[in-house]
Amino acid sequence: MNIAKSTTKIFVARASGVGISFLGITYFSNILGARQMGIFFLFQALLNIASFVADLGLRAAVEKRISEGNNQSEILTTGIFIKAVPLVIIVSVVLMFKAQINAYIGAEVSMFLAAGIVFHEMARLLIKVLNGELQVEETAVLIAARHVVWIAVGCGLVFRGFAVEGIIYGYLLGYVVMIIWGTARVQTSFGNPSLSAARSLFAYAKFDAISGGGWRLYSWIDVVIIGFVLSQAAVGAYEIAWKVAGITMIFGGALRTSIFPQISKWYENGEMQNIEDLLSRTVAPSLYFVIPAFFGSLVLSQEILGTVFGTKFTEAWAVLIVFMVQKLLQGLNQIYGRTLQAIDRPDLAAYAMILGVVTNISLNIVLVMEFGMIGAAVATAASFAFMTSLRMYYLANHVKIIVPYSELGWFVVASLGMSAVLFAIKLLIVIDSVPEVIGTVAVGALVFGMLSLAHHSFRKNTMQFILNRAEYSS
Repeated sequence: MNIAKSTTKIFVARASGVGISFLGITYFSNILGARQMGIFFLFQALLNIASFVADLGLRAAVEKRISEGNNQSEILTTGIFIKAVPLVIIVSVVLMFKAQINAYIGAEVSMFLAAGIVFHEMARLLIKVLNGELQVEETAVLIAARHVVWIAVGCGLVFRGFAVEGIIYGYLLGYVVMIIWGTARVQTSFGNPSLSAARSLFAYAKFDAISGGGWRLYSWIDVVIIGFVLSQAAVGAYEIAWKVAGITMIFGGALRTSIFPQISKWYENGEMQNIEDLLSRTVAPSLYFVIPAFFGSLVLSQEILGTVFGTKFTEAWAVLIVFMVQKLLQGLNQIYGRTLQAIDRPDLAAYAMILGVVTNISLNIVLVMEFGMIGAAVATAASFAFMTSLRMYYLANHVKIIVPYSELGWFVVASLGMSAVLFAIKLLIVIDSVPEVIGTVAVGALVFGMLSLAHHSFRKNTMQFILNRAEYSS
C-alpha cells in the first residue's frame, strides 16, 4: 500500500468536498441566517449521536478484521446481521418520540432523521469495508461525491424557497449516492454469518464503541447542550465556528485514514520499526495547516465570520480561536489515537475517551450555563487536551514516539511571520468584503508556505512525499 499516494488522493478529495461544502454553507448562512442553520446543525447533532448508539463500534471492528485478511466474507455478513438490531431499535425510538424531537430541533424533521440514520450507517459501513480492503483511495471519490450532491441539491432547493428542509434533502441524497457507488466498489462478497466472527467483532467493537463513538459526543454534545440552554441562533453561530476550524483537519484526517490499515497489517506481521518510522514522519504534516490557522485566527477571526457568513455569526469570533487550539490537539490525537486502535489496543484508546467525554460533558454543563458559547468551546478544548495526553501516554508504552520539535517549532516561527504580514494588511485596509477576506487569507498562506519550506528537514520530507518516495509497500 502506498501511504503517500493514498493520503494525497484522500486529501485532494476531502479538500474538494470540504471546499464545496464550505461554499454551500456560506450560501446557506447568508440566505437562511443563524437560526435556520442552527436547526440544521441540531439535526446533524442528533443524527450523529443516534448513529453512535446504532453502531456501537461495529463499523470500525469490520474495518479492522477485514484489514487482517482472514474470513473477510464471513466478517462482513456477520457485521451486517449484528448491525441491523440496534439500527432498528434506535430508528423506532426516534419515531416514537418524533413530537419531542421536532420541538427540540425547531422543525418537523423527525422522519428525515430516522431515514438519515439508516442512510448514514449504510454509507459509513461501506467506507469502512473499502478501507479494510486497503482500497483507501476508492473512498476519496465517494466522500467528495457526497459533498457535491449535498451542496448542489441543497443550494438548488434553498434557491427555490425550501429553507432548511432543502439542506436536509440534499444531505440525505448525498448518503444515498455513497451507498450506490460504494456498493459497486466493494470487493468482499457475502458469506455465512458465524458465532466466531461475531465474537471477534464484539471483542474489538466494545472498545471502539467508546473510542470512536466518543468522538461523536465530542463533536456534538456541546451543540446539544447549547440547543437546550441557549437558542438555535447560538447553535448556528457556534457550529459555523467549529466548521471553519475543522477545515484545518483535512490533511490530518487523510493521513489518519491512510495509515490505519497499513499499521494494522504491520502490527500483525510484527514490523514495529516500520510503525515507529511512519509515526515520526506524519506528526509534522498532520499539524502543517493547523498551526498557522491558529495564529491567523488571532488576527482575522472577526473578519472571517462576520464578512463571509454574516454579521450574526461574528459573536462566535472568540469561539473560533479556542477551536483552533482544540484542532492542534486533534491533529496529534488523529495520529496517536488511531495508532492505538491499529495495534489492537482499542481498550486503551477507549479508556482515554471515557475520561475525556465525562470531563467534556461535565465542563460543558457548568461552563455553558455560566459563560455561554465560549464556555462550551473551552470545555471541549480542555477535555480534549486531557484525552489526547492520556492516549499519547498509553501509546508510548508500546511504540517509541518521536516528536519532530524542530519542524513544529519552525512552523510556529513561520506562523508568527505570517501573522505580522496579516496584521500589517489590516492596518492598511479595512477588510469588509469576501474577496478581501479571501485575498488576505491567500497572502497569509503564501507567506507561511514560503517560510515553512525554508526548514531543510521539512523541505526534504515534503519533496519526498511529492515525488512519491515516502512509500511503504506491502
